Amino acid sequence: ALVSGFTHSWAKELTPFNIRVGGVIPSVSHTREDLDERHWAEIQDELVRNTAYIVSNEYFSGRVVATEV
Repeated sequence: ALVSGFTHSWAKELTPFNIRVGGVIPSVSHTREDLDERHWAEIQDELVRNTAYIVSNEYFSGRVVATEV
């Protein structure tokens, strides 16, 4: 909720200056014991892909993407 609130607030304030704001939230549905090195690499890869999508999309602003792996 915190990231979403900041994202919406900053988007409203910075839109007049042609600055887009987007957020990415990592979502982990496993316990710590289940997360091995390979799984962490998948999460990092998904975070990078979502960030690249936000940066490349001109119409994405004020929204948050949840990363699920």
